[in-house]
Amino acid sequence: MSGAAALVAGDPGEVGGYVLVGRLGEGGQGVVYLGRSPSGRQVAVKLLSAGFSGDEAARVRFVRELETARRVADFCTARVIAADVYGDRPYIVSEYVRGRSLHELIRADGVRAGADLHRLAIGTVTALAAIHRAGIVHRDFKPPNVIVGEDGPRVIDFGIARALDGMATMRSHTVGTPAYMAPEQVAGLPLGPATDMFAWASTLVFAATGAPPFGADSIPAVLHRVLHAEPDVSALPPELAGIVRACLAKDPELRPTAAQTLMRLLGYPDTAPEASAPRVERVTTTLEVPAPDAGRATGPGSGVVLRGRKAVLVGALARTVLRLLIGVVMLAGAVSGTANNADGSLVVVLGALGIYLVVTGLGRLVPRIRAVREPFELRVDGDGLGVRDSGRLTFYRWPEIGRVAVRRTVPGKKWAVCVATVPGVPSPALAGSLAPLPHAEPKTGWIVLAPVSLLAIKRRPLEVLLADRSGPRWGGNN
Repeated sequence: MSGAAALVAGDPGEVGGYVLVGRLGEGGQGVVYLGRSPSGRQVAVKLLSAGFSGDEAARVRFVRELETARRVADFCTARVIAADVYGDRPYIVSEYVRGRSLHELIRADGVRAGADLHRLAIGTVTALAAIHRAGIVHRDFKPPNVIVGEDGPRVIDFGIARALDGMATMRSHTVGTPAYMAPEQVAGLPLGPATDMFAWASTLVFAATGAPPFGADSIPAVLHRVLHAEPDVSALPPELAGIVRACLAKDPELRPTAAQTLMRLLGYPDTAPEASAPRVERVTTTLEVPAPDAGRATGPGSGVVLRGRKAVLVGALARTVLRLLIGVVMLAGAVSGTANNADGSLVVVLGALGIYLVVTGLGRLVPRIRAVREPFELRVDGDGLGVRDSGRLTFYRWPEIGRVAVRRTVPGKKWAVCVATVPGVPSPALAGSLAPLPHAEPKTGWIVLAPVSLLAIKRRPLEVLLADRSGPRWGGNN
């Protein structure tokens, strides 16, 4: 985005009040223009091509790109200023970043080395850490999508990025640029933040050598090397070579996260979880925990305990008792109707409803009494997330958690703290919204830990707390 070419015939002169003064680039679905705001500030305007205006799928992708870009922290990308995705010609107006793409920079000025390369590594992985913390996988991280501005690198082009709201990983549809694609992209396997880390390492090799680690010749040859060849990182300084080699592991589970990589680049000890981390512990005894005002964790095992709202628990018990009483009354009515030769169909309906209410009420009565006597608790600490319901504690350690989110449950549509575990970690039984916690949603597989309405904390502060403790596992809310 170093300079703008002249407008061509057919280009609009103005979009949404922004005057267009030149072309910055053109892609498969639209053109990016250099524009000027009413106040005179330079902006970038991405306009969907006229040929795609009636294409509903293209419009949906455009909307998704806007939503994704808005979720990412301003410091690591071009900030969205304005947009209209529902008009005849959808457009997105974003901050204009003065600078060249990393691809242009290396081609024009040569490869990076020493402090320049180290600074580039830190800046780009910091941006990726923020992107992943927002619950986004970029899926096309490469030198042309890194703009090196005066204030550091920015990551752009979220056209094929995806949010991780539904699950901890998503299915690949072989998207991306071959020379920077991870093995799981090539193979059509589930994608996650580790996919971006592979592309980040490939980009750093390009910055240091002028070529991607697996070549840039024919696509079949490149993809074969991505899947089977070991990269040559000998051109990188020793302090970077080991980090880059780890990020280029064929197995995504062996790659460090962006946050872990950043810590290593800054000289901190390796923070990657041990491969032998303990499995999920399920304890049925009461756990001694600190008071809710314990504040921030000061070390592993310490943290915050969020207790259930007493009024909500008592109310749930009262509704269960009322359910039982109504069922008993209906059963009594059915018996009385039978004795008095009342209408047969009415007696059957009353009897069936009465039996249903009594049976379900009895099933809920004991857990509700125990919940009042032994209050519900959600624990958030340096080791992971735990929930105690009816005297039973279930605890998930951070290495066993792939994603944390505050989301609407299915069914029920109630806000709840949910987790998606990494492969191999056993899940609780599939159950509905009234089942003991935690339980897994039958339709989505998300593990529901705690309904927000049950906790003595509002949703927004709860999200801030979870984002702080879960780091790159935080998936936001939806």
